Amino acid sequence: MKRVSYEKQYRSKTSGQPIAIPSPPSPYSASPAPGVEHETVRAVIDAYADGKIELPAIDKKTRSSAICAAPSVVADDIRDDVHHPYTRLSIATFLGWTRKQGDRLKPNCACAQAFAALELIERKLLKESDFRGQF
Repeated sequence: MKRVSYEKQYRSKTSGQPIAIPSPPSPYSASPAPGVEHETVRAVIDAYADGKIELPAIDKKTRSSAICAAPSVVADDIRDDVHHPYTRLSIATFLGWTRKQGDRLKPNCACAQAFAALELIERKLLKESDFRGQF
């Protein structure tokens, strides 16, 4: 099966140069190749960590255990002086990968699964190659 690549164009907040972030055509449709959601979420986190994009502000009521420090995807209790704090919801909101649950927004299934996979990879429990191939 041929791997298909989709990209969404964003502009750097500092230089104004275009930034290509891989993205599937719809977060609700099946990905054209396994791992595209992982690549998309990872690209956004890396661009944020490098200061190339801005993410929505974190609500002051957010639990500290839900805040990640880019480029990590692991949500742990972190210090107040972290330079690139974000939540999974802030990434989902940036990508438009959200769903309503009652009166609250949550990351949709594609985003939540991408974070789960990336966390397993970061904790060295699985490798990226474990997500490639046929399911």
